[in-house]
Amino acid sequence: MNFLKRIKNKNISDKQQKYIIYLYCLLISLIFLFICSKNSPFYPFNNWDDPNSFFTVGKGMANGLVPYKDLFEQKGPIIYLIHAISYLISNTTFIGVFLFEVISFSIFLYFTFKTMSLYCRKIHVLWVAPFISGIILTSYVFVAGDSAEEFCMPLFAISLYYMINYYKNIYPEKMPTKQVILIGILAGLTFWIKYNLLGLWLGFMLVLFIGLCANKQIKTAFLTAIYFLIRNDDYSNTLDNIFWHKFCNTRFIKCILFC
Repeated sequence: MNFLKRIKNKNISDKQQKYIIYLYCLLISLIFLFICSKNSPFYPFNNWDDPNSFFTVGKGMANGLVPYKDLFEQKGPIIYLIHAISYLISNTTFIGVFLFEVISFSIFLYFTFKTMSLYCRKIHVLWVAPFISGIILTSYVFVAGDSAEEFCMPLFAISLYYMINYYKNIYPEKMPTKQVILIGILAGLTFWIKYNLLGLWLGFMLVLFIGLCANKQIKTAFLTAIYFLIRNDDYSNTLDNIFWHKFCNTRFIKCILFC
């Protein structure tokens, strides 16, 4: 991993370096998922029941059926939206799901890299990406790929980065409003994928609230909590409007165009 040294020697900007690091994470994601995920072209099909259930609901959405009304499966609507778009990419294979997996996991690796870079040299952290990928994607809980938890991983990684960065570099000052809003939106996305994975955000907001109160920033503590809850609720209401009202009166493509 000497390419970061060469980048510095060639005076490449920080922005360009970020792009190169993300492309590196994208490549690692593609290689490992091609082998470990049964949604990849390396396998004839994915025989795990969860992906097939999700794809059936997504196929129904793409053909005008309404989730939870015409078809029932217990996960949130975001996971079905992913599979509906995947169905439009390929209606006979899981290649669309595989593309979503690669993008999702690459974002997870990128923000994991950013989090570890807060404490370690970047050139050392780059070696960790293949190691983390191997551990996660070959674990028993990964099964065959395409789980709700897998698509929540980048949401965890992004939120965790901003949480750790806040306590390392900003606290006891208030967290920037944009970051609070972003974390609230990510929590809303997670809620609409699998709501019982919200423990990370609830714990963080509780610690943030108590920490600000302990520093006698009572007003800031309540405003931060309100920003988080409003963005979470606004996003949830937007999804509710799309999935419960638009899908009841129009087909999937029209809904996408409307949004």
